[in-house]
Amino acid sequence: MRYSNLSKWMLAAGLALAGASALPAADWRDTRSDYRDVRRDERAIDRQRDLVAADRARLEDDYRCGRRWAVDRDRAALNRDRRTLDAMVRDLRHDRRELREDRRW
Repeated sequence: MRYSNLSKWMLAAGLALAGASALPAADWRDTRSDYRDVRRDERAIDRQRDLVAADRARLEDDYRCGRRWAVDRDRAALNRDRRTLDAMVRDLRHDRRELREDRRW
């Protein structure tokens, strides 16, 4: 009886140690996916900046040619794309901060 209790405790300790050794590997995979998300966000921000630049160029062209109805439409599109870009940059900043905090541990 006493050997069966001892073997139960030894088995529990062995499982705990085996599970604890897998934790750093899981953390590394999580950090790797975080870096992948940051790179994906950076590419999306670059595409959004291209959209903002195209909207700005279209707005300037319409303003120069005197198309007032198109100026209002382009200004609304430019403001919408700028808000989207600002939200994406805030999200990227937050993701980078989380990565820095994860590296400290």
